[in-house]
Amino acid sequence: METIPQILEGNSVHGVDVSNWQGNINWSLVKGAGVAFAFLKATEGAGFVDGAYGRNLSGCRKESILVGAYHFARPGSGSAAAQAKHFTQVVVKYGKQGIMPALDLEDAGHLGSTQLLQWVEEWLATVKQVLQQNAVLYVSPAFVQAHMPSATFSMPLWTAQWQCKAPRQVPGWKSWTFWQYTNAGRVAGIEGNVDLDVFRGTAPALQRLWPAQDDTASASAPPTAAPSAVVPSAAGGAAQPTSPVSARPLPQQRPELRQGSSGTMVRVLQLLLYRVGQRPGALDGHFGPQTRQAVAAFQRQAHLSTDGIVGTRTWAALATSATSSRQVLALGQKGAQVEDMQNLLNYWGAAGTPLQVDGTFGPRTESAVRGFQTKAGCAVDGIVGPETWAKLVQSR
Repeated sequence: METIPQILEGNSVHGVDVSNWQGNINWSLVKGAGVAFAFLKATEGAGFVDGAYGRNLSGCRKESILVGAYHFARPGSGSAAAQAKHFTQVVVKYGKQGIMPALDLEDAGHLGSTQLLQWVEEWLATVKQVLQQNAVLYVSPAFVQAHMPSATFSMPLWTAQWQCKAPRQVPGWKSWTFWQYTNAGRVAGIEGNVDLDVFRGTAPALQRLWPAQDDTASASAPPTAAPSAVVPSAAGGAAQPTSPVSARPLPQQRPELRQGSSGTMVRVLQLLLYRVGQRPGALDGHFGPQTRQAVAAFQRQAHLSTDGIVGTRTWAALATSATSSRQVLALGQKGAQVEDMQNLLNYWGAAGTPLQVDGTFGPRTESAVRGFQTKAGCAVDGIVGPETWAKLVQSR
C-alpha cells in the first residue's frame, strides 16, 4: 500500500473506498495489505444501485474488514427523503448490521446554501431513523466553502484532500475523522488506482466508533440488475425509472483524447459526457477547457485517475455508465440544465439556426423542443421529460 502521510504514522488506521469501477476485488489480499475498513458505494440518486455492492460487502465481511456504505448525493435530481429511502432499502436488503452509513456530497444540484443544508439534514435524519446510526459526511473543503460556508456540523467528517501532508481545517468542523488523502493509491488485491483513507485514531477507537457487528447479518442477497436512470416527474412526485440509453458501439480504435484534440471522436466524447450528467459545453468536436473539466469531473465520479485525459479506462467507463438523472424542463425555466438542453438541441440541429445558449427556456427554445420531439418520435408537448432527455443524449 502507498505510504500514508508521515503526520499520521503510528496513529491511524488504513482504509479504502471503492465502487464497481474497481472491478472484482480480492479482499483477502486487501486485508493482508493492512486495510481495516472500507467504504463501499451502495447507491446514487433516487434509483442507481452499485452493481458491486453486494459482492464487495460479502468479501469484506468474510475478511472481517469494517464496512461503510455510501450514497452519492444528487440533490438536484430527487428529494432527500426519496434518496435516503433508496439508500436504506439497499443497505437493509443486504444486511444493515455493522454498516457505517455515509453521504458522499460532491454535487449541489444548483441548490442554494439554505436549500442544500435542508436537503442534507433531511437525508441524515431519514437514514438515522431507519438504520439507527449517525452517518458520516464525505465532503471537500472547497465544496463546503462554495456551498455551505456558514454551517456548523456535528456528524463525523470524511474529508477529501489530496496531495498534502495534512488536511486543512474544513469550515463547520473542529476536526476530521476520516481523510481520503489520494485517489491514485495502490493496494494489493485491487487492480489500478483506488482511493485511500485513514482514520484519525487507533484501531480500538475505530471499533468503538463503528456500529456493532453481527455475524448473522445476511450478505447473500442476489446481485442487483443493471441500474436504471431516474428522472424526477414534472409534478415533483415519485420518479419513474427509464432504461439507460446505450451509446452506439464505439469504434475499435479509441484514440487517446486530451485538451487540444479535435474531430468526430471528440463529438462522441462530448455526447457521452452529457449522457452521464456532465457539462462539456457545445458539442463542436473541439476538446477545450470545458470538455476537459467535464472529463475530470466524470473521472472523479468513476474513481479513475483525475487527469482530464480520455484513455482506455475512461472510454470504457463512459460507454458502460447508466444515463444520468435529469430535471424535467418546461417553458419559463432557467439554469444549467436548460443550457445543457440547448447545447443538445443545437447538436441535433433542432432549431435550424442555432439557439443562443443562455440557460433560459423561452419560446424559441420551446419551438426547437417541439421540432426535435416530432423528428424523434416523442410526445410533442414542448416539455423535456424522461423520453425527450433520453432521445437528446442517445447516439446518432
